[in-house]
Amino acid sequence: MAERLFGRLSPDERRSAIEFASAFRSLRAGQGAVALMIPYLREKSFVDFVGAPEIDREGYFVIRPEREEWAAWIAIYRSRYSEKIVSGMIERGFMLTRSRWPDDCGGTSNDVSKRESPRSGLLSRPRQRAEPMAKGAQDAR
Repeated sequence: MAERLFGRLSPDERRSAIEFASAFRSLRAGQGAVALMIPYLREKSFVDFVGAPEIDREGYFVIRPEREEWAAWIAIYRSRYSEKIVSGMIERGFMLTRSRWPDDCGGTSNDVSKRESPRSGLLSRPRQRAEPMAKGAQDAR
């Protein structure tokens, strides 16, 4: 089944599927879930990783100030938490999040999939579920 799905992809899609398979597996492992590759290929979830920030070993997206995701996350945290927490995140220069984009993200220049896949578990803008707080933000309180 996976081989057939892979064969139906364009050459560029095949390259992307291979390139981002490891990131997908890391993300799913960090979420405590199995990385099912058939939905990954069928739903072309690899497209969501094109231009995405680094994913650490624990499956967190590493969001830094130079990333377009940074401003969206800072705006969300400013609306939900104290300025002290937000200042701590800015001072650290990075944040770790379970999803690339916050759930309230309207739109940005990056045209990634706008769906949330229940099978693959890849959470795409704009309907991603944001963690209540980025990893380490609680320490800033």
